[in-house]
Amino acid sequence: MPSRLRLFLHTDVIIAGSASPDGASHALFQVAELRLLEAWTSPLVLTEVRRNLLQKLPRGLPIFEVLWPKSLQIGPDPSEQGMVRYADYAHAKDAHVVAAAIQAQADWLVTFNVRHFYSPPGLIVLRPGDAVQRIRGSIGRLAADS
Repeated sequence: MPSRLRLFLHTDVIIAGSASPDGASHALFQVAELRLLEAWTSPLVLTEVRRNLLQKLPRGLPIFEVLWPKSLQIGPDPSEQGMVRYADYAHAKDAHVVAAAIQAQADWLVTFNVRHFYSPPGLIVLRPGDAVQRIRGSIGRLAADS
């Protein structure tokens, strides 16, 4: 049996998923909660999410605190060596994200800021809507094969 698709969710996707029940970001949380895929992030990203929600969108914080434990798996923060190793694949402020995604063995890095990442090896960088479209296509192919 093939392993489940593994996504690494960037700060902006987690915030959007916490702020709106209607968007692609929230849909990714739902699919992960159903265990149809694995959604990963890092402690540093969770800290960024909490800080940003508290400052900019406090109504999303309680939703986030209920949502993430059901759907997100938390990998370790990357080491300094990991961030240096993958620094060429992201803007400086996002080096920890690409390093954590690769460390989590993610297939996809899901972010709204696709321009901040530069084709990390073995990692596809997608916007949430594009990720949902690919997932829908996969489900359609699985249903057709049944």
